[in-house]
Amino acid sequence: MVTSRWNNLPLAVKLAVTMTLLVVIAVVGITMLSIRREQQAFRSELKNQASLVLDGLAVSSADALYMLDTNRLATTVTQLKETPSIRFAHFYDEKGRLIGEPVPAGTDPLQVDPLGARLLNSDNTFFEWRSAYLLAGESVIVEGQRLGAISIGLSTQSLKSKIAATRDQGILIALVAAVIGALMAFVISKSITTPLQELVSATKYLAGQRPASMPKNGSKGTSESARDGRGLTHATVKSKDEVGQLAQSFNEMVNAIQKHEQELRDQAESLRVATAKAKEAARVKGEFLANMSHELRTPLNAIIGFSDMLLMGMGGELTEKQRHKVGRLRDNGTRLLNLVNDILDVTRIEAQRIELVPRPFSPRDIADRMASQMRVLAEQKGLHFRVDVDPELPPLLVGDQQRIEQVIVNLLSNAIKFTEHGSVFLQIGADRPANLWSIAVSDSGIGIPPHAREIIFEEFRQLDGGSTRAYKGSGLGLAITRNLVRIMDGRIDVASELGRGSTFTVTLPLVVAEEELTPETYPQVEGV
Repeated sequence: MVTSRWNNLPLAVKLAVTMTLLVVIAVVGITMLSIRREQQAFRSELKNQASLVLDGLAVSSADALYMLDTNRLATTVTQLKETPSIRFAHFYDEKGRLIGEPVPAGTDPLQVDPLGARLLNSDNTFFEWRSAYLLAGESVIVEGQRLGAISIGLSTQSLKSKIAATRDQGILIALVAAVIGALMAFVISKSITTPLQELVSATKYLAGQRPASMPKNGSKGTSESARDGRGLTHATVKSKDEVGQLAQSFNEMVNAIQKHEQELRDQAESLRVATAKAKEAARVKGEFLANMSHELRTPLNAIIGFSDMLLMGMGGELTEKQRHKVGRLRDNGTRLLNLVNDILDVTRIEAQRIELVPRPFSPRDIADRMASQMRVLAEQKGLHFRVDVDPELPPLLVGDQQRIEQVIVNLLSNAIKFTEHGSVFLQIGADRPANLWSIAVSDSGIGIPPHAREIIFEEFRQLDGGSTRAYKGSGLGLAITRNLVRIMDGRIDVASELGRGSTFTVTLPLVVAEEELTPETYPQVEGV
């Protein structure tokens, strides 16, 4: 929300606010550095003062500590407390016990004070900063003998006063600098944004959004932008700085637009005509392919039928040579019929004339049918063919059985075609939590390089696209398969490794048929 409001502010306001913030940040930074320097100087000075006081006390109280003259030490403590900068003073005997002042109620007078013991065990002056004072102390040593120790607390109130004064001074300077900086920033920003605003007005006019300040019908107005005879606006160049260069570039752009505007109109008209011709050509092509596909299927079916009759001996016994030739005739007729069917499917898909016929089917029946149909092709190449159906898969699903079988046949045909040794595996499984079911076809064939895993799904594309390619086929099978899967609201994925095979996985929505429903209860809708 804050970012959106900031982005909507005028540029002049943004510049003014930014420059003001920079000035305030600079002043605050300088103030913080000053406070830091004051604090360091004061601490150093207070430490020196504490050292001088401790050294003086060590000399003046040495005899009293040696004699354990508590009265004299108490007098010294009282005198020290009268000094405003000294908050307290303590003397410790040679064992670290407080002497020269009353022992707090409930405290053992013979108890060793932790600070006193720490001072007696150190040869250096001890310093420790507390919230309101500096705690300092040292041992009293005379001719190598530790007579005791001294600790004092020096107030830091003067430091707080100095810091407060420096802070108040910094705040005052920051306020004054912010006001002056804001005024200067506003003046500077206006000198930058005013030409930009004029350029924006010219740009809006060029885009067909005439601002209120722009002149109408070519008349002169408050804007200093000029309008040419064809309705385009030029910006007035007032300076040679970056803004002036921007205005000059804008004018050059307008001139280029004027130059190419008519060319674009001409090209648009040419494209419109070409698009209309292309649509008409596509329509004619689609109709031609559909009609020719239908026309070709009839004689091809007749050729295949008569070939089967000859092979069955209905026209008389054939010699082995004749049987071989008729068999080749039937095989090539079947290949041609499959190609015609593929072209017809592609034409229907492009024309969006594919209609699904959802009805209950058994995935296990499909698996059995595919096994019996495709095992022969696999065995002819010496491949091991295996089918597996997930036992968790429901017995009846709802879908277009014909199209599902077409997808499986296309995938298995490709797997067998591109596998010379090894195996082909069809697996049908279920993912009940995700409400999906899958068809996976794996092979141990040649594999697919990474760059070609999208190309293979394009129409009429194969990996070996030359005229002498080793693997025959039209290149339509995978294209039809992917389009059919999409129409059925599914997806197809491929995983492959060169020389080790590929796995095509089709994932479809899991729609379970109620057990009491039968295929006869579903309407039979013929696809167009």
